[in-house]
Amino acid sequence: MRERRSRRVVRAALPVVLSTMIVAGCTARGGYEGVQASLRNECARRPPSQYEECMAEANGSWEDYERERAQLREDAAGADPPPR
Repeated sequence: MRERRSRRVVRAALPVVLSTMIVAGCTARGGYEGVQASLRNECARRPPSQYEECMAEANGSWEDYERERAQLREDAAGADPPPR
């Protein structure tokens, strides 16, 4: 049941995300903003007990996202390669 709902959300959000990316010139920031807009729309459908947490996640700034992404890259670059 949950999987069906997730698929419906993805199908519903995909046109919004794609159109946002096209309008924004297919930039990474435009894609990020499109995904965030879709997440905010999904938050509106959540029960009140989940709304605030959902919106906090959906309203993350581009700058915070970039910092986290850079940190993950740094951590991955410094990590030992996986054993073969």
